Amino acid sequence: MEQANLDLFGLIVAGGLSTYPLVLGSILALGVVIDRLSALRGSERAIARADRRLSEALAAGASDAELARVPGVRRAAALVLVPIARAVRRGASPDELTRLLDARVFEALERLRARLWLLATVGSIAPFVGLFGTVVGIMRSFHAIAATGSGGFAIVAAGISEALVATALGLGVAVVAVAFYNYFEARLERIEGALRIASDHLMEAAPAALAA
Repeated sequence: MEQANLDLFGLIVAGGLSTYPLVLGSILALGVVIDRLSALRGSERAIARADRRLSEALAAGASDAELARVPGVRRAAALVLVPIARAVRRGASPDELTRLLDARVFEALERLRARLWLLATVGSIAPFVGLFGTVVGIMRSFHAIAATGSGGFAIVAAGISEALVATALGLGVAVVAVAFYNYFEARLERIEGALRIASDHLMEAAPAALAA
């Protein structure tokens, strides 16, 4: 018996039209994964480094302009910690610092969370798209059997096998998308924790900064 073509392109073609949206979704998901891996790379270490350097600058009596130019403070750390350090420097109240921290952390996380909705969407709908393709493929197989009047297990099995490709592809795309989405959400929780801890350190430096 001739072996079925199980290469990737052959499986996509065998799966029918429903596999093409799944391929498009997988490409979009891959682009988001690469983009977010680049955006989040080294974030926790960068926040810890910014915490240390800004605390040293506050202790040294740096001005607002000097705080903004502290080397190595960038991205989320710059968006959150520099305004906190400036507020500490001018003697802001604890309530004001808390409100500023909440607003800046929210803004930083929203920037880091950009396009993650695409991963969630692909992970949610991919199994249903695959299932739809499978149902349509099975319906076509049985319709062809009824129209020609010929059948048998081999013919039915071949048609169902091709139809199930869509479900398998949909599940595969969904598993990868959901796994990376959960990973990024966990990373964002750690980054939020790191930002809040670093901000607490800067707030604790307030007496020294005011005395400088």
